[in-house]
Parts: sequence; structure tokens; C-alpha cells
Amino acid sequence: MFILYFFYFKNNKELLMEKMTLPIIVVNKISKDKWLSKNINYSSFDNKYLMLILSNYMKIWIDSNLDLDRFVDDEIFYDKFTEFIYSEYITPLQTYPYDYIQDEYYEHYNMTYSDDINDIFIYFKDYTQKFGSQLFHGKSDTSYPIVQFVYDICDYRDPYNDDGDLEDAPDIDDMIMDDGF
Repeated sequence: MFILYFFYFKNNKELLMEKMTLPIIVVNKISKDKWLSKNINYSSFDNKYLMLILSNYMKIWIDSNLDLDRFVDDEIFYDKFTEFIYSEYITPLQTYPYDYIQDEYYEHYNMTYSDDINDIFIYFKDYTQKFGSQLFHGKSDTSYPIVQFVYDICDYRDPYNDDGDLEDAPDIDDMIMDDGF
């Protein structure tokens, strides 16, 4: 029987090539729930605990900045933060669904807070390294996704206060009258 298949495939090379192609092996990403419950190497803590610590650190930083107004409550913030970290930093990578438009406010926000967020990213790297986690230690991991995430969950106060400046300025007519003209 094997010999018959051999002769059949030998004469039909195209069919042989179809049979010889191997299926593509797709590496699936670990599920988010399984990843959160997974213990960190060399530690008794799991990733859920680590996400709680990191999200609280990020939340405190956001709430301490007067120009940023977080419009999600604490529980939703934690859920969005873990989804963000899972999507952006756990391999194979996915894209987190940001919901904002990069306008002139974004450019001002990026210039204002990118250094602070880079410092937070470095803190996250150091903190996770102490736990024995490889999170944020990939060669392509940067702080830029965190900049995007913070802008996505916060309202950014208008940096151009044109209207307020006019109201606070003294009236020109009053100034002329005071000088005695």
C-alpha cells in the first residue's frame, strides 16, 4: 500500500507538495486570568498582587497632578490597567485599544509628562526585577505605551487659558481714565 502511495505522489508532484507542507504553529498567549494567577518566579506572590501595587502607584501619581483628571473609578482603573499591561507587555504582543485623538492637547501633555512617566517606567522595571518578574524587561519595552494609557483614561486640562487671561486683565478704558486723560 505504501508503495502505491509513493508512485502516486511521485507522478503528482503538486499533490505531494500539498501533503508535505507542515501546519503553521501559532504560539498562543496565556489567558489574562491565568497570567494574573500565575506566581512570579522566585517569589510567593502572583501577578495579580504585582498589578495591584503598580496600578496603585500609577493612580497616586495621576491623582497628584492637577492637570490630569482621572474619569474612571478605582475598580475600573485597575481593570483597565491590567488589560493594558497584559496587551502591551506580555508576549506575543497585542494592541491595547486606546480611545483618544492625538490633537494639540496630546502633544502638550506628551511634552509635559513624558519624563515623569519614563521615571515611573524605570521604577516599574526596578520593582518588578526585585520580585523576579520579567515584566517590562523585553528589549522593545518602552514607556511610550504608558504615556498613551494615561492620556486615554484622563481628561487633560486645557493648557491654553486664553479666556481666563482676558477676564483677569484690567480694562483699557479704566487705565486711560486713571491716568487723567
